[in-house]
Amino acid sequence: VPSEKVITQLLEKTKADYIGITLSSKQLKLARDYAKKRKLTSKVKFYNKDYFNTRFRNNTFDKVFAIESFCYASPDSLKFAKEMFRILKRKGKMVIIDGVLLRSPQTKKEECIAKTFLRGWRLSSGDTPNETIKNLRKAGFKNVRFIDHTRHIKRNISKVCFLGRISHFFLKPLNYLNLINSVEFDNARTMIVQKELVEIGILGHGIFYAEKK
Repeated sequence: VPSEKVITQLLEKTKADYIGITLSSKQLKLARDYAKKRKLTSKVKFYNKDYFNTRFRNNTFDKVFAIESFCYASPDSLKFAKEMFRILKRKGKMVIIDGVLLRSPQTKKEECIAKTFLRGWRLSSGDTPNETIKNLRKAGFKNVRFIDHTRHIKRNISKVCFLGRISHFFLKPLNYLNLINSVEFDNARTMIVQKELVEIGILGHGIFYAEKK
């Protein structure tokens, strides 16, 4: 469930075979074209599948990982965790790399900023690290832990905010005239507010690790 470029980059550095899944037909084509261009089609397969119900057989994979896609599992994160547990082999490992809500908003202003962020990325809600760890354990995973990497994204988050402000400046009149869809405009606003969410300690980024015994 990571991006097509991440998988192909891993293929070039490891000897493992990979399978990537996505709900997007557009991303599926991009992934297959990218792998073909790099002559990696013998080592990777991409499928149009739902990670809540992959239809893979039980105990299929040695490892599974999700890069910035797990956030869309909320509020059904437990369902996702159970499906990943099912398709993992015994002694298999799972890694999730994604943004997280380090804490819940505590004021109306914080709630407003958080809603803007969620709306911009079309997220239903968000889970805290403790909630995610709890769901992973409920699914059967052991040795579950979270590694907070928020400090590593602060430089990039400032760059994203700058690009968001530029995009917002040009998109605002187009949005007013209904010349663009709301998704594009909301994305630009999210690129701006996520920096503030990081600074006030609500939004973070990190890695979840879990094992199937």
